[in-house]
Amino acid sequence: MSRSKFTALEKLKLLEEFKESDLPRATFERQHGIGKDSLKRWSLRYERDGLEGLEEARKNIHYSKELKETVVFAYLNGEGTLENLANKYGLRNVAQAKTWLDTYNGDKPLTASPSRKQVPLCVRRQLSKSESKSLSMW
Repeated sequence: MSRSKFTALEKLKLLEEFKESDLPRATFERQHGIGKDSLKRWSLRYERDGLEGLEEARKNIHYSKELKETVVFAYLNGEGTLENLANKYGLRNVAQAKTWLDTYNGDKPLTASPSRKQVPLCVRRQLSKSESKSLSMW
């Protein structure tokens, strides 16, 4: 199922319509059923990546630990806003950079891919009759 209700060509057409209109961005987005700040993101991606930037991501992108640290340290050193840095380093969304910053500020290490807690599989063992009986009495 598609995450976006607009194709890349529809997004491009909406960007062109917006540039020709005299409406404020928020008003145009509301009138066309577009999410808040979507036009801004689409415009940045289109300028950076062309029509491919407007395509829906087919899968999650995994970023290296080095890139994550570069973005976080650049922000902490005042080299730009999260939005500018997300665009500079080719992130699909500024929320990704914000998540990395929050992780770093929470004293958690930045890793190359999302760390998922590995839960060991429980090994079931056969209970003796006395163990079974004592548990059933609980």
